[in-house]
Amino acid sequence: MSEFENGDIVVLKSGGPNMTIREKTPRGEYICRWDKDGELKVADFREHELEKATTPAKVENEPKTLDTFPAPEGQNASFQQRVTS
Repeated sequence: MSEFENGDIVVLKSGGPNMTIREKTPRGEYICRWDKDGELKVADFREHELEKATTPAKVENEPKTLDTFPAPEGQNASFQQRVTS
């Protein structure tokens, strides 16, 4: 049984960015994807080179605030318009 499943977030034991497991190859290597400076990178690694990530991936351009405004006139009171700044 393999240690990782598709979608797991991993990191190289030697360090580096968080990566997502895409799939396991027939040779037993894991195809991983990660973002580096806005460019998608893909490589395969052996299981003994990887470990599950302990910190969540950094989200680029995450909204800093979320303001909630009253529903526009004529809309149901449960409707709320949300915008980010």
